[in-house]
Amino acid sequence: EKLKAAFVRVANKVIKDSDGLIKKMMGNIEKVLIKNKEDEEIKAIDSRLAEIREQITNLIRLNSRSSIDSDIYDEEYNRLVLEMENLRSKRLAYTKTEMECKNNYSRVREIEKILNEYGLINSFDEELFRVLVEKIRVVSLVEVEFVLKTGVVVGEII
Repeated sequence: EKLKAAFVRVANKVIKDSDGLIKKMMGNIEKVLIKNKEDEEIKAIDSRLAEIREQITNLIRLNSRSSIDSDIYDEEYNRLVLEMENLRSKRLAYTKTEMECKNNYSRVREIEKILNEYGLINSFDEELFRVLVEKIRVVSLVEVEFVLKTGVVVGEII
């Protein structure tokens, strides 16, 4: 019961400040997305990947036309492929971050829509709890943290 009462207080805090909270979260997500789009490292990775693809194509053509030494060909081909794989894994990390941001953005929009439907609550609302809370962490015997699905952590005394 104390935990439910603590959730009611947290939910009311979130509902009262939903505009500010949502704007802050959306701003943070948008900053990451914009930073990723403008990030010079991503551009450098994409550029280098294009160069490597071209080098591999040229190497294959050269080998088919002039039959270069197979050891030299294999060594150069393997070097280029290894570099390409390393760059692809770096690029994938950026793509993964971008997808996570887009998922968070959608989740925040969904939560915003639900919060706009709610006024302050007087008792525990299981549906709202499921929508808002990802997990609860016990900090001490008298304090818990509600980790919201948006990533925000709200502490509350029970």
